[in-house]
Amino acid sequence: MNKDGKSALIIFGLLMIVIGGAITASMGFDAYWHILSQSYTYQLNGIGEVGIIVAILGVIMLIVGIVAEVKPDTPYTYGPPPPVYYSYQQPQPIQTTCPVCGQIFQAGFLSCPRCGTKLKTYCISCGQMVDTRATICPYCNSAMEK
Repeated sequence: MNKDGKSALIIFGLLMIVIGGAITASMGFDAYWHILSQSYTYQLNGIGEVGIIVAILGVIMLIVGIVAEVKPDTPYTYGPPPPVYYSYQQPQPIQTTCPVCGQIFQAGFLSCPRCGTKLKTYCISCGQMVDTRATICPYCNSAMEK
């Protein structure tokens, strides 16, 4: 609850107490004259009961207004949320180096573009392309021929 809401609860609570008391005091009692005792008897009527209920609700509002915790104001936003922009970086190609001349080039080449060294060969068992330095095929686990 913000400060304005707390203040409003306290003010309305006090106002309801005053109004309930005024209703009860002005119109809430019927006076009866007793001939034998020569005195008035005051009895609460229906309007007086309403006044007391209004006053009790006012007391409850006053207590809630006093006890309520004030939380910091949060900014109100109207309309759709602002757009979110994601940065996208182009994936960099995986690079590898030639074992003979040291040339750096994109992975997946079958031979070195500088010296022509053969980098991949076919596995005799499964037919997959395998690095020439491999001793075992990673696809079928068979020994590679040199």
